[in-house]
Amino acid sequence: MILKNGRTFPRDYLLEDLPQEPNDVRARITRYRIPGTEQGGRYIHVQETGTRRSEVLNHDPAFRAITDAISDYDLKVPQDRIEFIALVTLALALDPWDYVSKIAMRMVDNLEKVNKMDELEEFNARLVACEKIASQLQEITDDPDMAVHDARDAGSHGFMEHLPAPGTPKVS
Repeated sequence: MILKNGRTFPRDYLLEDLPQEPNDVRARITRYRIPGTEQGGRYIHVQETGTRRSEVLNHDPAFRAITDAISDYDLKVPQDRIEFIALVTLALALDPWDYVSKIAMRMVDNLEKVNKMDELEEFNARLVACEKIASQLQEITDDPDMAVHDARDAGSHGFMEHLPAPGTPKVS
């Protein structure tokens, strides 16, 4: 996934494994480096999950990608929200620190609120448009000249009873 900063997740964020030195092999240590920097550390084996993770949270690929994205994406913009959600979804798979899942839960709550506000804004806009149309119709129906004209039209088209002229005998 190409992020707004031009980097590709996860490829550009993955840690670079360093060759093991003889002492590292005996101590069963695997070292890494953050690509493009001199920062590095060693992998830690997590007993509960049976996986390995970076020594420090700030070195974790998912953490670095999410923190970069937080400053790049404006979650008020629908397209940015979609891309950020896609990044969070991808980062969940590469999250041994369980950092992204906590962000995802908070983000879902906040996005629900944003969606409700968007729906409320749309509802209010439609309500204002309906009120405008109703006031225009009210102006038309309250016009006395139009009422006289409508009454005349209704009288000329309505059913008229045929009354005989005065003095003529009624036919039964």
